[in-house]
Amino acid sequence: MIALCAGVGWLYLLRDDTALRAGPSMKGALPLQELAGRGAQPLLRVAVAWIPAGFAAGIALALCTRMRAATIGGACGLLAFVLRFATTAASEAV
Repeated sequence: MIALCAGVGWLYLLRDDTALRAGPSMKGALPLQELAGRGAQPLLRVAVAWIPAGFAAGIALALCTRMRAATIGGACGLLAFVLRFATTAASEAV
């Protein structure tokens, strides 16, 4: 959960960085910016924010549990999808 918050936080911090403006736009990357029309972010910026967060979550789960790497990756991915979907739906409902 902390890694998910860190990934979202880093993406919000990097949202105006011009050096990371490469790749196709990922719509809905910043759900709280959707109404302002700035919710889409370039792929490189999303990767720079989310890859370290994913590694941190994987390392934390590996140290705390005896799960295999594939199980950890699947669990982190599923949790991230569910939380991102829920927060996006909630912010668009407002």
